Amino acid sequence: MAKQPPAIGIDLGTTFSVVAMLNEAGQPETLVNAEGDRLTPSLVLFDKDQVIVGKEALKALASEAEWVAECSKRDIGHRVFHKAIGGKQYPPEVIEAFILNKLRVDTTARIGD
Repeated sequence: MAKQPPAIGIDLGTTFSVVAMLNEAGQPETLVNAEGDRLTPSLVLFDKDQVIVGKEALKALASEAEWVAECSKRDIGHRVFHKAIGGKQYPPEVIEAFILNKLRVDTTARIGD
């Protein structure tokens, strides 16, 4: 019989997001992301040809705020995010999807598929 993957939980927060799982002892364990942190900033940087989520987006907020989407969770239910990013309008769900994808990639690297 194949081993069941662990149960995971995601806190998709307005400012920070986190992933936790139940370990083999049945206790909750917060997972670290690719940067070695337990919390991932819920920010998205639209940088030239790539989208960067987390700590690097947070660093860019001070110098490139017009390219960073922050607090996008607050706009869920609205047609577009409250500010244009690089002259483009994005639905908040698209921005949140970038954050969820980072959490998925980091979690998969930690515990597998």
